[in-house]
Amino acid sequence: AAAGREEPLVRAFPLRAGMHVALNGGNGLDGLGLNNYYQDWLGRKTDTDQQMIYSLDVVKMTVEGSISKGILPHDYNDYIGFLEIVYSPCIGTVDYVEDGHHEAKPFSEGVGMGNLIVLKCVDNYITLSNLRNGSIRVKPGDEVNLTSMIAMVGNTANNTYPHLHLQAKAKIAGGRSPG
Repeated sequence: AAAGREEPLVRAFPLRAGMHVALNGGNGLDGLGLNNYYQDWLGRKTDTDQQMIYSLDVVKMTVEGSISKGILPHDYNDYIGFLEIVYSPCIGTVDYVEDGHHEAKPFSEGVGMGNLIVLKCVDNYITLSNLRNGSIRVKPGDEVNLTSMIAMVGNTANNTYPHLHLQAKAKIAGGRSPG
């Protein structure tokens, strides 16, 4: 739930098929070792944006605990979460869309957050990024709900392998939404 709110901001997990694990993030300010978006394993701050504590990387895995065919392959098609359908995690409006970044080879540099969608949900913003190039099905102004299929998992961000990056932020100064 967002600070000072009793209703949860994210109402449904955006990946619906199979098992998933959070590989990074999701443990708030006190989480050592899980959220290197905000602090590293030793508790040193890695970002000055305190809202990064609400970031999370999610990857699909098998019952056996594997995330890919083979051990850390260099082809994004070999990761079981690649091309998984992403649903809206909340009821809201599409605020911003960025598409056109091509898939990056795993373990190489992509482009920042890659292809992304920013949803305005209540008074906050949810960013879903690292989306498959050309898979985004929504545009700014579209209304979304919990059954809205909005994109597919890709490998377009500056990352290691296909996963979904989620981030929650409050509205920022000047009325702009975070990207």
